[in-house]
Amino acid sequence: MNITKMKTNESEFPWVGWGIVIFFFTLFGAGATGHEFQFSVLFVPLAFGGVYVADWLRRITYPHTIIFNGFLEGLWKKFFWAWGPQLITLIVLLFLVAGIFQEQ
Repeated sequence: MNITKMKTNESEFPWVGWGIVIFFFTLFGAGATGHEFQFSVLFVPLAFGGVYVADWLRRITYPHTIIFNGFLEGLWKKFFWAWGPQLITLIVLLFLVAGIFQEQ
């Protein structure tokens, strides 16, 4: 059993980094729906808001230590606490917004 201390989580929200990720999600979703402009206008503000709220919730629930058995489990847990809630939010929003335009 391994125990590692996590870094303090007091940095500013990385707008540029998440902007790039949202850009690629927007390209994928807009291409999949065929309604590029409408999808982008609806998805981009929702994505930025959703990622910001998910990051805020992640910072509240961020653990001070992680207990893991093995390298891959530790890597998975660190990855999840760095990116997980935000990516889950983006994927859910992508499917919700794409579903709106698939019905039309």
